Amino acid sequence: MRIDSTYNSGSTRGCSLIVLLLFSVFLNVDVSARTLTDSELAFLPANQLAKMIKNGDLTSERITRIYLQRIKKFNPKLNAIATLDKAGALARAKQADAALAKGIIWGALHGVPITIKDNYNVKGMRSTAGYLPLKDNIPDTDAPIVERLRNAGAVILGKTNMPPMGLDAQTYNPIFGVTNNPWDLSRTPGGSSGGCASAVAAGLTALSIGNDIGGSIRIPTHFSGVYGIKTTEHSIPGTGMVKEEGSERTIRHLITHGPITRSVEDLSMVLGIIAGDGADYEVPRVVTVPSDRNAKNIDDIKVAWMDTAEGVFIDADTQHSFSEFVYRLNSQGVSTQKAQPQGFYFDAVQQVFFDLLEAQVIAPTLSWFERTLLCHLGEGCLVTEFTDYFNILSSRDAIALEIDKLLETYDVWVLPVASTSAHKHRITNNYDGPLPIYDEPLFIDGQPYTVYTEIFNLTGHPVVTIPIGYNSDGLPIGIQIVGKRWYDADLLAIAKQLNDIAGNYRQPPGFK
Repeated sequence: MRIDSTYNSGSTRGCSLIVLLLFSVFLNVDVSARTLTDSELAFLPANQLAKMIKNGDLTSERITRIYLQRIKKFNPKLNAIATLDKAGALARAKQADAALAKGIIWGALHGVPITIKDNYNVKGMRSTAGYLPLKDNIPDTDAPIVERLRNAGAVILGKTNMPPMGLDAQTYNPIFGVTNNPWDLSRTPGGSSGGCASAVAAGLTALSIGNDIGGSIRIPTHFSGVYGIKTTEHSIPGTGMVKEEGSERTIRHLITHGPITRSVEDLSMVLGIIAGDGADYEVPRVVTVPSDRNAKNIDDIKVAWMDTAEGVFIDADTQHSFSEFVYRLNSQGVSTQKAQPQGFYFDAVQQVFFDLLEAQVIAPTLSWFERTLLCHLGEGCLVTEFTDYFNILSSRDAIALEIDKLLETYDVWVLPVASTSAHKHRITNNYDGPLPIYDEPLFIDGQPYTVYTEIFNLTGHPVVTIPIGYNSDGLPIGIQIVGKRWYDADLLAIAKQLNDIAGNYRQPPGFK
């Protein structure tokens, strides 16, 4: 039986809560924490929790204890939280309540409990990046992103699980083990920010902070039925990430940072906290509120969409959900057109991405002898020559320009995240350093599994993921909404309108 209903919490009580929240919006009536169960509070968007705390309707200590209790109850079967700082979180929550009692508000996230992906430095907290040689790493400073979140009042519950050094689209490692998808424990939540998405989807945290070098925010949010943004390249400081001792930062492209949440509004709120200059010389000033000149009514929005590329498999459920989403947009007056950039060939674009990834991430870790040996063994000739590297960057710029041209005509470009919904776990014990080695590529229903995500790490465009439907097994299906570079706030404003039409966020069953 196909599942295509609109926003549904999975229970009569949940539906009543949704109706109550909708009336509160239209009638300007505050929903009281006293009318909600602990489970209902745990699944509220972070911006609503922050409002309740500031209004005195909810204490930081209470919501922190709720999340800690849920972590105790549900994390053993999910393994989403790798390191928990119970004492530190409770102490911080009590400080938040004491400050509020004196009329002091720290910021937008005052007293709201959150989690951080395990490859960001968090002062005094075990920060391993899921890599065995770093299992005892305890930083003495916060990453700039973490510092900004603390300054905004966040309560840090702990760290979320990830694959070693983020080099897999699943989430497991030799230190903490396998993270499961709350929709089906036999399936992966994706990676590398899989612990973030699993924890947010299951209501173990108000939101989580992840990063994305080839789909590491978008694949987990698609698999887990939540929201995420891969921000414009260089819009958020990436310094302060966990790395091997003696290593140097080599990645100048591809990687970006962003939140994973249960609402688009939360994505916008967190963007306003973590984006901009000050901590990284490569990060310029960033506008974190929508520009008036780009404000759009729903019937003024122009959407380009692409549901498949030549040679790329999309399963029937994903195709159906995508088509249903486009139909809903049309029925609400949104202008849609199947379109793609001039001369766009998915395989060719993907190859440029992998060439750049090899040049910036893999090649610098190998000796000349190792690179030469790999090439002779047919395992891949890594890009190390200046001319080759220059040609890759030129190809990257040309591809980005064609997407820019498409987005001059359309406000956003919408396309799938991956071939299918969440797949079954694939585990290997064979590693080359932190890189997992699989004997065979992944095939589903006899077709090669593919993701559409690397394109936008290559070009640097911002991308929002939202859930749009569910497959025949009840697993979430998400989409990518791509916007203009440096207009992340405008993209989020449009994503909010499209999400209101999609209306397909729901809680996974079994996590009340």
